[in-house]
Amino acid sequence: MDGVNAYIKTRSDTHHLEFRLAGIKPAPWTIADSLAIAYYMGWGSAGNLHTEIITQMLAEKVGLERDREIFPLNINPDDSSQKSNDAKVTVQEFAQLHLAGDKKIMSYVKDGDLRVGSNNWAVAPLLSANGKPIVANDPHTKDQIKAFIHGDKVYWWFSDEAIKEHSKTTLVLKP
Repeated sequence: MDGVNAYIKTRSDTHHLEFRLAGIKPAPWTIADSLAIAYYMGWGSAGNLHTEIITQMLAEKVGLERDREIFPLNINPDDSSQKSNDAKVTVQEFAQLHLAGDKKIMSYVKDGDLRVGSNNWAVAPLLSANGKPIVANDPHTKDQIKAFIHGDKVYWWFSDEAIKEHSKTTLVLKP
């Protein structure tokens, strides 16, 4: 906070245009401001909340072991930062979630549009080098991950196959 407040005090000539146009002087930065930004960023990352709930309900329907078969957790074995010592979820802990029985959660997904997350893009067959369509949905994360935070760690997953495939792929758009 000290650095932000020092900037506010000593660099008033470089404050954002919005402040200058509105005639607003920024107030000193507080812990509450930092928490508000963290909350806002978390909320902004919740665009796939419907998908998270539906994926969890599917897992509850098919059971923990079958869910692990359908959606295996892929960790790059060459990246030591992705090694996990997290305790395994037991079937009993898993069964306690039971989202379908939670009226508040179900009211959230009921009759709601299924929204898709950030970074979506598509290339029409006429514009791709090989004449085939290219579609990507949030290409920087794995769709098998039910959320990007597991336990107290944040992970980025890339399988060896995905890395090899990516290195062979070059996107060339026709003019």
